[in-house]
Amino acid sequence: MCNRDLLPVFNAMYKFIAAHYQEAAPLWPTARAEMVAFRGLMLLLRGDWALPWCPLVCLSDASEHGYAVSASLFEPAAVKEIGRVQGRSRFCRLGGHSARAHFFASNGIVMTSAGTFKDAADLGEHDEVAPRTQWGLDRTFKEMAAEIFSGSRWTEIVARGWLNASDILVYESRALLRAVEIVQPVAAGGRACRRHERQPARSAVF
Repeated sequence: MCNRDLLPVFNAMYKFIAAHYQEAAPLWPTARAEMVAFRGLMLLLRGDWALPWCPLVCLSDASEHGYAVSASLFEPAAVKEIGRVQGRSRFCRLGGHSARAHFFASNGIVMTSAGTFKDAADLGEHDEVAPRTQWGLDRTFKEMAAEIFSGSRWTEIVARGWLNASDILVYESRALLRAVEIVQPVAAGGRACRRHERQPARSAVF
């Protein structure tokens, strides 16, 4: 099954397509960077769901100053229960849109994050499109038990500072990659539960 968690890689690419749908145009640098990033992640596009769950679980996090990865062993049944929860199911769609918003959307007019309306074809590289759908928390979502994160059951594997300045999302992605590198040799032949802050829940390093 295709791993849809990789689709959020594309942001500038969608805006580039909307702006140049009817014509050939050079790729924006931001859109090209997203394509390069997606190419590097393509090995994660598919996974065998028949494989057993790996008992080794990694937890990773990052800040502007550094990152850390910790690990713990769980019963495979517990890893399976947690790993199958879609983190985005914590959120639910709120009420419908106004007639005005529906009219604009039907005519290819989008609202930017600045609150202005633009034709989709006129979007620039740095224009941010406001979300069309409003979301809220699903009060019935079952959160993970707090004892899972008890410090006594986790072993710190690595904790280091950054050598080069970058964006926080880049830092968090690097921390997640380090966790994957740690768990992968153990998880060979099995499915790993790897969740990280700001990352989608499915097969990602909690």
